[in-house]
Amino acid sequence: MDYNLIINRKKIKNVYIRVDDNGNVVVNANKRVKDKYIYDLLNEKDDWIQKRLKAINNKSEVHDINGRKISVFGRKYIIKVIKDKKNKIELKENYFFLYTKYDDMESMVKLINKYLKELFLDNLNCYIIKECMKEVKNIGIEDDFNIKVRLMKSRFGSYSKKTNSICLNLALMKYDIEIIKSVLYHEICHIKQMNHQKRFYELLYKVCPNYKEYSNYLKRNFNYSNKWFLV
Repeated sequence: MDYNLIINRKKIKNVYIRVDDNGNVVVNANKRVKDKYIYDLLNEKDDWIQKRLKAINNKSEVHDINGRKISVFGRKYIIKVIKDKKNKIELKENYFFLYTKYDDMESMVKLINKYLKELFLDNLNCYIIKECMKEVKNIGIEDDFNIKVRLMKSRFGSYSKKTNSICLNLALMKYDIEIIKSVLYHEICHIKQMNHQKRFYELLYKVCPNYKEYSNYLKRNFNYSNKWFLV
């Protein structure tokens, strides 16, 4: 059994099984009930027990993120989880308000990722890409491209010549705009030079002189996890 079992012997007729808030499986039974009978009953109820343990663990994780800090474009916000009939996220002053009807951490992570992805794409399309394109015009790149965002375990970004699209890692949302721009510059330079040869880095350092500093920072600090947004 992969859980902590507590058996209480009481003056009762029936056997009662419950999972307490600490994740203990508690059995109340008469002292005449044999241990074998209890263990056989626990095996029969294992699916129910595992569901209850998972639910309690999820609630514990939810409690764990409440009051923790989340980083958005390099700025830190305090997470406030608020039970609500609708799912909504708001950034106000120093707080990241998460209004949610969910009780489990998995659903909340999906909600946060969806919000951050939309926010990332909005900022990319509204001004980050435009700022980068002003610089890359100086090295002869004026091509339009498609932009995508998804969560990746190890890559910061990628460029596809076939689809003429750049994909950025959603986890870059944690970092300052200049660091995000350095990754975007890297991928835009691939439009003109696909391989990481000397000519590629000559182009890259012209538009992003501090690229090596930003790249080393990402390599030192990037750590993928399901709750990647926490700091």
